[in-house]
Amino acid sequence: MAQKKIKYNLKRLVEQTSASRFIFGQIIIAFIFVLFFGGSACGEPEIKLDRAARRTIDTLVNYQLDSISPILDSLCKSTRGDFIQQAVDSIVEERKKKEERLRLNQNDE
Repeated sequence: MAQKKIKYNLKRLVEQTSASRFIFGQIIIAFIFVLFFGGSACGEPEIKLDRAARRTIDTLVNYQLDSISPILDSLCKSTRGDFIQQAVDSIVEERKKKEERLRLNQNDE
């Protein structure tokens, strides 16, 4: 009697699990479908510019670059030494690590 009850419960559990997996699979497929087709309609429209608009934009960008160039140059000059020092420190640190690994490998042999 106990074996029949266990078989019945096991059968019911398998049926519920299969149904749950089927429903879950259907939900996943529907979600992917919505993302794929729903997401493709979203986005910014492509902007087409005529020659006059392009010239205006180029002029504005060039004017702003001309006014920013001295500031960028001074920033580069002031931080150049720091960047070089960071690069040197990094190289030295990597070489020390490599040397330590080589020493450990020699001691293991």
